[in-house]
Amino acid sequence: MQKTFNKKKIYFILALFILLVFLHYLNALKPIEKTIIGGINKGGEVFYNLGSNWKPSFKGSQEERNLKENNENLQIQVNELLAEKAKWQEVERENDKLRNYLNFFEDNEYNKVMARVVASDNLLSQNANQSNIYLNKGSEDGLREGMAVINEEGILVGKILSLHDNSAQVCLSINEDCKFAARFSEQSEAQGVVQGSLGLTISMNLIPQEYDINIGDLVVSSGLEKNIPPGLIIGEVSSVSKQSNDIWQEAIIEPLYNLNKIDFLAVLTL
Repeated sequence: MQKTFNKKKIYFILALFILLVFLHYLNALKPIEKTIIGGINKGGEVFYNLGSNWKPSFKGSQEERNLKENNENLQIQVNELLAEKAKWQEVERENDKLRNYLNFFEDNEYNKVMARVVASDNLLSQNANQSNIYLNKGSEDGLREGMAVINEEGILVGKILSLHDNSAQVCLSINEDCKFAARFSEQSEAQGVVQGSLGLTISMNLIPQEYDINIGDLVVSSGLEKNIPPGLIIGEVSSVSKQSNDIWQEAIIEPLYNLNKIDFLAVLTL
């Protein structure tokens, strides 16, 4: 039964196909074919336009990605160049300091040990009057307590306070616990002891009234202190305090070094 039905179905489709072919040659199906073909063409046009629109859009996205990638690569190169520039600027700055040290030691026959500043505790200390720095050289390098520490201009910055094998603590001249035997360069007889004041300046007390001390006078080491040679500049007088009925006068001394630029120092080993 099923077999007979399938045969009839096949005969029907075959007959319908023959009929459509016959009508096609008689042009009887021309209006229908035209409509179908037009629909197919219209659909193809739509898909083509969509593809055309997507193509530049995709191309633009790819170009944006390439541009972004190029910008990122350029930024990396710029950062590398900036790091290299900073490195060479640091080298140049250190070379300038070393040249200044060489000029100073050419005029002054001191033995010395060059050292880097590796730490500072004045910002961490609870006592604001304490200003200490630490060097990367110590007793194994020939350093001893009390030795003078100078910058590249020959300014007395401080002295060795304590030592380890490979490090040293230096009290700066503005530290109130740091004292030096000193004198005025214009009046060598006016001698005394200077010490740090408030972690900012240096003061000299008990100066006899008979000495005429003026703003701008230089204060230097007197040479009466062990391990501190004479004539090292300590600072410049910024103010003088004296009363007519007093026996003594006091001078406030401005240090001639920049605390923020202390990074490479020389210890005088005499």
